[in-house]
Amino acid sequence: MTAIGNNNAPTLFRWHRQLLEDSLATVREIKDFVELEALVHEEYESTGLVEVKWYADDKRINWNTYLVTLDGRAVGYTNHALENSPAAS
Repeated sequence: MTAIGNNNAPTLFRWHRQLLEDSLATVREIKDFVELEALVHEEYESTGLVEVKWYADDKRINWNTYLVTLDGRAVGYTNHALENSPAAS
C-alpha cells in the first residue's frame, strides 16, 4: 500500500487549514494509506471513510495535490495518489 507512480519521492501529507501557510506548517511524511487513515481517524476520533482523490496541480508549492476526505469532508492533502487498502476501509 504505497504511493502510486511517485518516482521514489516521499509521500507528504498536510492538514487542511484556512491559509496555505498554516497548512504547510503541518506537512509530514507518511508511508502509505494505512498510516494516513490512522492519522485521520485519530485526529477526528472517527472510524469514517477516508478517501484520497485527485484535486489539482498546485504550482504555488509544486505539488500534484490529492484531496483527503473523511466521510466526504475535506481534512487534508497528499502530494501523491495512494492505494486504498480494502483492509483499511
